[in-house]
Amino acid sequence: MHDFEGEHCSSRLLRVQSTTTPAFIRRKDPGFGENSLLVQRCRSFKDEPFLFSTSYVPDSLAGRLTRRNLTRHVVLSALDAAGIRPSSAEEITTAVTADAFTARHLEVEFASALLCVHRLVRDAADRSIEHQSHLFRPDRSPLRARIAIERSGGGLRWSPFKSLGIPAAL
Repeated sequence: MHDFEGEHCSSRLLRVQSTTTPAFIRRKDPGFGENSLLVQRCRSFKDEPFLFSTSYVPDSLAGRLTRRNLTRHVVLSALDAAGIRPSSAEEITTAVTADAFTARHLEVEFASALLCVHRLVRDAADRSIEHQSHLFRPDRSPLRARIAIERSGGGLRWSPFKSLGIPAAL
C-alpha cells in the first residue's frame, strides 16, 4: 500500500478559471450559484499520475483564493487558510470513463474506467463551499477499509460505517 504523501508525491495545478457552475451541482445545491471558480490538478506518486481532481468554488468565495495559494495548497486547505472553515461533506463514489483531457493527464486510454469520488463540502452554517470530483486510476489507487463483522440474532452482518480517523489528503 502506498502512502500518497511525502517526498514521493507531487501535485500539479493545471487550470484555474471562472466558469458556469455545472447543472449537476446546481441541482444538488441551487444556492451554489450560477458561476464558480474551476480548479483542476493532477497528483502523482513517484512521477506516475494517480489522481485528477476538479473543484468548483462558489463565485461568492472565489475572490478569497489566489492562483499562488492554489499552486501550493489543495482547494479545501486554501479555503480554510482564507477563513472559510469546512465542517462536513456528502460523498458519493461511482465509476466514470475518462474524457480526452483527463486521460492525457492520468496517462490512460480515452474512455478507460476511473474510480470517481464526488464530495459536496459545507461550512458549519451548512453553506456549500466546494464541490470536489476526484478521478482515480484504479490500478494505482487501491482502497483500503477496516470493517467490523457483528453477530446478531440473524447471524453475521457488516457493522455500520465508523470513521477510522484517517485524514483526507486528496
